[in-house]
Amino acid sequence: MFSFTVHPNVTNPLLVWAKLTVSDPWQRIIAEDGYNRVYSSEETKTIMVYREGIMVYREGIHYLTIEGEFASVDYSIKTGNPAPEITPTPVQEYYENEWFEGEGPYL
Repeated sequence: MFSFTVHPNVTNPLLVWAKLTVSDPWQRIIAEDGYNRVYSSEETKTIMVYREGIMVYREGIHYLTIEGEFASVDYSIKTGNPAPEITPTPVQEYYENEWFEGEGPYL
């Protein structure tokens, strides 16, 4: 998933446009959106990245291509989940020569 905001650098809306394309290493387009021309004139958008109808969660190489004129673009990319949260487990206490049923040294 990535979000972007377009900032027009001129006042004439007919001149300002931007296009953001996400593709894989084989140049297959995975996601595409933009500002003006064939896209809406919303300045802030979020794009969910799908491959063959499935959200892309796996690691791999993906390319982001930004094209446009008379605009600057701020973008952010959100990748995967953060590292899993570690849940502390209390250490069981064992006392020397004390074994509970089903535990202890087996001969």
